[in-house]
Amino acid sequence: MKESFSIEVKRPVQETFDSLTDLERFASLSEGKLAVAAVPDRPRRGKGSALLLTAQVPGQAEAGILCETLEWEPPSVCTRRFAIKDLPTTACMRFAPCPAGTRVTVDLELDPQSMLYKLMLPALALKLRGDKEKLDAQLQQQLDAQPPS
Repeated sequence: MKESFSIEVKRPVQETFDSLTDLERFASLSEGKLAVAAVPDRPRRGKGSALLLTAQVPGQAEAGILCETLEWEPPSVCTRRFAIKDLPTTACMRFAPCPAGTRVTVDLELDPQSMLYKLMLPALALKLRGDKEKLDAQLQQQLDAQPPS
């Protein structure tokens, strides 16, 4: 399943790229709900980098998700693969100048591996489409949490 959405932010391209590709900074804004750890023998940023993301979900055991950077072309493109159990996901963020500052286009590709996720895919697609405004607001919040450079 593929989904795509775009937002425009009132920040320069490089600043927007730096902010939205910094997973450790993003985790610091999650109020302890997301932790980021380095993967031994892998860089923390750039192509080939890998981080272990751990989300704290009430009532569930913590689950680590390996996040690998597949494409890294600052300040234009960052593509990452998230090794979610039974639902590997690839997210590609493209950054381009626009009159407002920067247009960020996010392309998500979800690859369901289990029958459960395959059956849930239509509902998940509807939820993603419905959550685009929420995702937009979260990206804007991350940018707004930092002073302009």
